[in-house]
Amino acid sequence: MPNQELNVSTVYLEGAPEFSGTLAGQSVSAWGYLEMTGYFATMNGRI
Repeated sequence: MPNQELNVSTVYLEGAPEFSGTLAGQSVSAWGYLEMTGYFATMNGRI
């Protein structure tokens, strides 16, 4: 999902991460909510 970063006096990022892969030979998938604050500089789409 694009544009999940708000760059104001403190860089604030929230978003909806998704994951899929394998664990012990079994297919797994997950989704969640991520909130990160207080980073020194913008992430500029690096995550």
